[in-house]
Amino acid sequence: MMKLTEKNMKFDWSEKEKAAFQLLKKKLCSAPILALPKGSKNFVVYCDASQLLSDYDCEIHYHLGKANVVADALSRKERNKPLRVRALVMKIGMYLPRKILNAQVEAIKDENFGTEDLCGMIKKLEQRTDGTLCLNMRS
Repeated sequence: MMKLTEKNMKFDWSEKEKAAFQLLKKKLCSAPILALPKGSKNFVVYCDASQLLSDYDCEIHYHLGKANVVADALSRKERNKPLRVRALVMKIGMYLPRKILNAQVEAIKDENFGTEDLCGMIKKLEQRTDGTLCLNMRS
């Protein structure tokens, strides 16, 4: 799919690109990406591998301009320190579980999602004792 971003490259969406796109979509929508962490301990989320590489004795050669057009476009983001994510305490009101259940029932109706790719994830949902749906016993 990266070849489709090159200059003067004819846009040809063949079966190979379609399969790569479907695989990427599947990986981004799968449970390990969307699941919340277990437990209430603090953890650090790293989103930049350059800090990890700085621990090793190696050089990173970077070429500005035409050689890395895609990398340049993607690296325009401001660099921030890693954020600490902590478990949050949430008080559940008397009607919140009922509202969640009603929203889930409405969301899993066939007319609310267009492709069958979501059906696989929907089928993996398990029902809790209060009637709400969860994935891998997580809300």
